[in-house]
This record gives sequence, C-alpha cells and structure tokens, in this order.
Amino acid sequence: MNESVFEEQVNDTEDKLLRNTPELLKILLRDRTTNKNIIWATSTYERYGKGYGAKDPIKLQSIMDENANFVKPRTGKRTYQQKERTKGRAEVFTPTWIVALQNQVIEQEFQELRLEEYIAKTWLELTCGEAPYMVNRYDAVTGEGVPIKERVGFVDRKLQRINAEVVDEKTWLKMVDKAYQASYGYEFQGDSLLIARENLLYTFIDYYQEKFGKRPELKLQKNIATIISHNVFQMDGLQKTVPYTEVDFELNVVEQLDLFGESSQEEQLTLATPGIPVKIKNWQTKKVWEFQMLGGTGMKFDVVIGNPPYQEEAKGDSSKDMPVYHKFIDESYKIGGKVLLITPARYLSNAGATPKNWNEKMLNDEHLKITYFEQDSSKIFPGTDIKGGLAVTYHDEEKKFGAIEVFTPFLELHSILRKVMSANNFQSFSDIVTNRGAYRYSDSIYIEYPEDMKKVSDRRLASNAFRKLPDLFHDEIPNDEHEYIQIYGRYN
Repeated sequence: MNESVFEEQVNDTEDKLLRNTPELLKILLRDRTTNKNIIWATSTYERYGKGYGAKDPIKLQSIMDENANFVKPRTGKRTYQQKERTKGRAEVFTPTWIVALQNQVIEQEFQELRLEEYIAKTWLELTCGEAPYMVNRYDAVTGEGVPIKERVGFVDRKLQRINAEVVDEKTWLKMVDKAYQASYGYEFQGDSLLIARENLLYTFIDYYQEKFGKRPELKLQKNIATIISHNVFQMDGLQKTVPYTEVDFELNVVEQLDLFGESSQEEQLTLATPGIPVKIKNWQTKKVWEFQMLGGTGMKFDVVIGNPPYQEEAKGDSSKDMPVYHKFIDESYKIGGKVLLITPARYLSNAGATPKNWNEKMLNDEHLKITYFEQDSSKIFPGTDIKGGLAVTYHDEEKKFGAIEVFTPFLELHSILRKVMSANNFQSFSDIVTNRGAYRYSDSIYIEYPEDMKKVSDRRLASNAFRKLPDLFHDEIPNDEHEYIQIYGRYN
C-alpha cells in the first residue's frame, strides 16, 4: 500500500495537494447559499492588506503561490493569533481523546446497524472549526498525525466500515458518496472552514488510497469536494445566517408637532436587516432547506455533536463575558434526535451566569444524562480555568434516563442520593434552610432584653443565636396566647 497522504506534515499537505489543483480549491471555496466564495469572517489576516478583511471573500489568489501558507491549522498559527481567536470567537480546540469519548457514545448505539443504515445516519458537527469530530487526521491541539486505523471522527468510522466490508470500487464509491452526503458541519470563520473542507477531502483520498493502493482520479475528488461544499458550510450558529450579511441603516424619526406647531424633535435610529438565511441540502429528498426551518416536521439530524462556544466577549460598557453555550444546547435539541456536547458544567449545580430557569429545566430533563465530568478544566483544555468544570452531556429525545435533579460527580454518592430521595417521608433540607435575613429581631426584643441584645451586631438571626441568646428561644411551645415558629439551628 502507498503511504497515507497524511504521512507528510499537515501544512505541506495543504500546499502540495490543493494549491496545485486550483479547480478543486475553487469548489472548496464556494458558498452554496450565496453562490459566491466563503468570507474570511476573522480579523486575523487584516494585516495583509486589501482583500483580507473579515467581510472579504477568500479568493483563489489570496491563498495561492506566495500566499499558500497563509491558511494554517490552529496548531500552526502563532501564539498571539491563537489567543486572539480564542478570546474573540471562543475558539477552543478539542483533544482527540474527548472527540473519541463523545463519538463512542453514539457508536455503541449504532454498531449493530447494517452498513447501509449506519452510513445513512445524518450527523452534524456544530461550530466545527477544523472538523475534528468529522475527520480526525491530526490532533487539533497538538497537531500530531493520527494513523488511519486509529481515527475516531464520525466520517472516519463510516469510511473504516466501508473499507472493511466493501470489496469492489464501484460499490465503494457509491457507499462513500452516501456517507459524505449524510455528514454535515458548520463554522463561522472562513479559514477554519476551508481547513475543515480540505481535511474532509484529504480523508477521502486517504481511505481510497488505503483501499485500492492508488490515488483517486481528479473527477472523483471533484465529486466529493462538491458534496463537502454543500454539507460543510459557513454560518453564524445563533443567527442561522451567513456571517456579516446583515445590513445596518440609519432612520430619522421626527416627533409629531404639538397642537400649536411650536416644537418638534428628530431622533436618529440605527436598524439592521436580517442576514441571509443559510441553506443546506437534503441529499435523500433532493430538497434544499433554510437552516432556520430545521426541526419539528422539517429536516432533522440523527446526531448533533461537538464543542460549542462557551461565552461571547463583553460588549459596550460591560466588562463581563456572557455565556452562550446554553443557547447552542437549546438549538441543538431542536434539530437533533441525539445530542452529545461538551460544555461548562456550572449549571449542573444551578450556578453560574446561565439563566436559573434554564438550569432547572436541564436538571429536570428526563432525556438528559451526564456521560463524563471533569472538575479541572485544564486536564481537557490546557491553560484554561473554567469554574465548575466541564461535562459531556447526552440528550436523546426518544429515551428517558431519569432527571438529574441534583448532580454529583461521584457514582457512590449518586446511588445513595437516589435511595434517600425516593424514601416516602423524604424532605430536602433546601425546603427548610434559609439565609440569616429571613427573620429579624423586632423592636420589642430590644426593649424587653436590652442586655442580651448587646451581644449581637445586627437584627438578623445568626447561626449561633441559640447559644448567645438562650432566653429568647424555647425547647417546647409555651402555653400562652402568642404565635410561635419552629427553627432548626446550631446549638454548639
């Protein structure tokens, strides 16, 4: 067998293959929604001058010849560029072992399917970056190549089964077409999107070469490149539109004159038209859908998987970065039957900046379970400190796992907790515990017990009140006409 294409360095591979085949690169630069080229959608390249702005299309000449090394995988970018993108677009790349951990959850459910059913399952990698969940040609964090038999992307797994179970080339090509047609991903930034598309094309070449001992003809590569250009697309994941296609415009609003025509006021408003809705293709029905129409009775993915952005950079006068991952979770549940995501885990303790009602909704969702939890985020993403840790969650609209309700990462404690909470007379401490400000000392107490009240600093009941003020509390309800409440507290 010939060596895999990836035996070369990743950056050299990009240069030698596609940069010498411009007709392939033209296909991979195409945006099927706008029928133009994808745009940069990042300020990383603005230093190179005209044509490299965030809203500019990525043109063939911009990444050919002397510019061939401009677009690199994240591991090949300079440190300041990585930090800039991490802060500005929440770009954090996922190590291979986490990709494997997530993909394996679904793999276990699909492994008994016949080959035709298996490859036809539709998957979407959201905010895909360089598409590590789709094709795992190299570790997105270290840049180290992954041998073809050890790759764990969901497209990889489909192609591995095809290579193992199909003999003749004609059937192989038919099966691979179907596998690619059922595999989707979207990304905001144009350079990452281009790398993702390239990785998918290189992966096709890798598996063809491993199976048949030769490189595929150019027409076969063009066919796969065309499928990729439809299925792996540029999109703002929350707006479901092509990035930067909304248009701002000024509107002058004149206040109506008063009864005597003596006053008027003019105000200028800035409004924006919606961006261009992204369109995707359903290859089975040959129908094109607007992404925002997916879900419900429309097109839906069998699986949505990935590592969504966690927060957006503070805007305006605010200095606080706000979470966005919960929005991606909600959108994923609308369009995917099975959803596997890795996100911050603070909401599992009903903490953090995500909405409290959203936290409670998640904790009470019987279709949701935790498949992995890590308190120390740096063990997954080196150099990060994500308060509350990280969790991989699995949501399946057709299965009931039982609501999480109260989360604990320890299996032993979780078992004990379930037993205690299922007891008939169980009452949670949360129903009776309150903060010290719920009850306060009245004016009458200060009059009737002046010396005792000198022992406390304010009117709120502190946790040591039983010990400091024993005369104010009773073990039994006195037989008088007053009304009493029962308080559980600390005595010593």
